Amino acid sequence: YPYPASFLEPLPAWPVSVACSFLNESALRGDRLLGAVSEVVNLYFNSTGDATCFNASSQGSSSLGEQGWAYQACTEIIMPFCSCPQTSMFQPQQWDVEAYAKSCAKQFNVTSRPDWVVVHYGGKDISSYSNIVFSNGELDPWSGGGVTTNVSDTLTAIVIADGAHHLDLRAANPDDPQSVIDARNIEKEHIRKWIGI
Repeated sequence: YPYPASFLEPLPAWPVSVACSFLNESALRGDRLLGAVSEVVNLYFNSTGDATCFNASSQGSSSLGEQGWAYQACTEIIMPFCSCPQTSMFQPQQWDVEAYAKSCAKQFNVTSRPDWVVVHYGGKDISSYSNIVFSNGELDPWSGGGVTTNVSDTLTAIVIADGAHHLDLRAANPDDPQSVIDARNIEKEHIRKWIGI
């Protein structure tokens, strides 16, 4: 976010830019690289300077809880994750829906429904829907899977330069970029049309 926030952990304004500032030397090697990576980890787990020990097993802040997204990803929004070492820095991992379903059953005692989103919401064929504004912040990694072009007059897409994950849905802040302010105004304009005011 363009201002300090505590969505996941207390972080400074533009935290990715701050993190990258520790790693912006191409000559970083050995101990200097390790020190820079340590600064990035410290930024996430201890930007306030108050922590005496990092809880590296934590996936989110105590205010959000740690299992909400994992449960939803097991029951409703199953998204295949895999990796290929030729195109990423990650070890090879094939998507295995059966193994994923077994891990969900073990962790939450639920039956995964891989097609739930498609059955419930129609998948990519949303042309019969109406009154939706799809907002996508260019700084939000999830925007890559978002609806980024208008589908119809009532299915509108907004791509927000300098927009972070649901920044347009947060309360207004004096440090909001103009692009976010503009997006909120467009969203309000559409909502007014839908409810007839």
